[in-house]
Amino acid sequence: MHVLTITDAGVTGHKAVRDDLTMLTQLGVFPPGPGLLASMALFTLTGQRRRAITELEATTERAGDIGSVHL
Repeated sequence: MHVLTITDAGVTGHKAVRDDLTMLTQLGVFPPGPGLLASMALFTLTGQRRRAITELEATTERAGDIGSVHL
């Protein structure tokens, strides 16, 4: 994150803070914990994963139809 100090003279200060741990976690560098693994397995085994994907595909298709212009 960058914080700029702006005055009439322009940018007079700059501070930067990085959160590498959060970024690497979001990128999947660290494996999920046992609770999340169990939740992911249950989501797949019960068919919820497939239903969620199907619903997302249908929503994306409808959004594409709405956004297309037929000349």
